[in-house]
Amino acid sequence: MSHFSTIKTTLSNRQALQEGLKALLEKIGITPEIESHENPVPLINGYDTADRQEANIIIRRTQLQGLIDIGFRWNPAQNCYEAAIDPWDFNRNLLGNHFENVEDFLEQVQVAHNAAFINIHYPAHLWSQETITASDGTMTTTLTKKVDLYA
Repeated sequence: MSHFSTIKTTLSNRQALQEGLKALLEKIGITPEIESHENPVPLINGYDTADRQEANIIIRRTQLQGLIDIGFRWNPAQNCYEAAIDPWDFNRNLLGNHFENVEDFLEQVQVAHNAAFINIHYPAHLWSQETITASDGTMTTTLTKKVDLYA
């Protein structure tokens, strides 16, 4: 039986999550509308209508050619968004064609979220950035404020 799974993340910024999701999905040729709601709204599960979840940021199932929406709900106690994703449907929708599994997808969302956060809060005209990827896959980004010689 298919059902939503709630997965803890460290996604903490709404704008960065939305922009990161959009950039990540566009990179693989998916251009869905990403819904953003101040208060959580119901996710749709076309497989099991009794399985109810709510989310603030949503990608609707029809845009992913799946049966179940994908959502991210704000958890104020953890100060981050939790992902509501059904692994069974994920493997069968458009995302499953591009990501090995839900965990792989969420890792890529985290990287996209972090890149968007840096671009939002440290604009390229004021900051330079250098990102180094270690052999274990760990990424380190160094930000340096640009000096204004005319200030």
